Amino acid sequence: MGSFSIWHWIILLAIFGVPLIAVALERSDRRLSRKEFLLWVIGIVAGSAALNFVLRELFGMAGTVVWFIAFLAAAYFYQQALVRRARDAGHGKTLAYLAIIPVLNIAIMIYLLIKPSQRGAGTAVGAPA
Repeated sequence: MGSFSIWHWIILLAIFGVPLIAVALERSDRRLSRKEFLLWVIGIVAGSAALNFVLRELFGMAGTVVWFIAFLAAAYFYQQALVRRARDAGHGKTLAYLAIIPVLNIAIMIYLLIKPSQRGAGTAVGAPA
């Protein structure tokens, strides 16, 4: 009862591994404005809650498994959006890596929603000069 099964380790690896891979693979020069990032945040929160409710009502536990897989896919794209927003705010990928840490991710998300774009004030970290 007190130990993790292999499934617990697989789930933990997926929850932390998918965002790590997403940040590592985001190598574009694209940026995301505060408004676009806000739409991502709203879409992830509302979409995830609605999808979870519908799938659980229709399919029970199997719906929860399907929701978890969909959540991991959404987490991948959200984390890449977070990298683009951090780049637009004048930060590098380090901020996106830190956002993988639970609770800290909420503070970073709020910070990126508040911080204005740095497009005209020089180049972002990691952007070509």
